[in-house]
Amino acid sequence: MLKEGQTAKTETKETFDKQLDDINAKRKKLRDERDKLYKQKEELRDTYYGSLIDYTKQQYLLQDIAWMTDMQNKLKVRKEEKDKRDKEYQERRERIAKEREEKKQREEERKQRELERKQKEIENKE
Repeated sequence: MLKEGQTAKTETKETFDKQLDDINAKRKKLRDERDKLYKQKEELRDTYYGSLIDYTKQQYLLQDIAWMTDMQNKLKVRKEEKDKRDKEYQERRERIAKEREEKKQREEERKQRELERKQKEIENKE
């Protein structure tokens, strides 16, 4: 009887050992899959954040380009306004100088007519 009991115990022990080995093998396989998924997750996270950094850099670059373009346009408008003011100022100076010249010429013509009139009066008196 002991031999049969020992045999049954041995068979039960072997069965339990086999089941335990199967469970350990499954756990190892699942751990390997989990580790593989964690590694994949980290790689995807690195890729995501790398892409996010590149995107942010591009956005900053686009903002800088937009700012520079805006500033360039503002400078262009400011220069055009300054050129316009300078041109108007120059035209005003030329107009004033021309008016002064015309006024001077009219004054000279008036003096000349006055002189001629005086000379005619003198000639008429004589």
